[in-house]
Amino acid sequence: MKVCVVREKSLKEFNNTIKPNLQKIDLVLFSFNTIPQISYEKEILNETSSIKQLINLSKELHTSIVIPSIFDLFDEKKFSVLICENGKLVDIINENENNKIHLFMLNKKRVAFFTLNEIFKDEIVKQTMKGGVDIVLSILDTQKTELLGEKLKSLQKEYNAICLALTPKCLFSVSKENNALETNFCNFFVKEF
Repeated sequence: MKVCVVREKSLKEFNNTIKPNLQKIDLVLFSFNTIPQISYEKEILNETSSIKQLINLSKELHTSIVIPSIFDLFDEKKFSVLICENGKLVDIINENENNKIHLFMLNKKRVAFFTLNEIFKDEIVKQTMKGGVDIVLSILDTQKTELLGEKLKSLQKEYNAICLALTPKCLFSVSKENNALETNFCNFFVKEF
């Protein structure tokens, strides 16, 4: 699976500088800073079009797009993750969804999503991983990453899945081949897993 990670770039910067050079990417994973806040009210009133732009971008690139942001629903702000693929909105995962399982088929791969600290909740992880997955993707809004590396290595070993975790500062990854933890602090990179 070929993953493009974009940190510290706006959507406009991505479209102008990175997108023209991308070819055959399976997943574009944007960071928290790409669109810091999305207002449902402004989206509905067509004052902004961030969600539509991301959906159209996924269609244009023939790929899946994942982007964490703060979603504002009439002044109630929640950490959320938007997922779209090939011109369709797959889901918007909101924080505090009462331990809901988030398992999606993206580019013919079973992807388990964990937001905030869900990856450290063993019961949620076991329920989500029950049928097997190809990729584990955790989106965390915290700098507290001391235990994250070991958790990813443990999940990779137990479920034989590619394990990725995006934090505001970097991407943690553990591939199937060597169960070694890698961190990448670059603002933009493409990696084959």
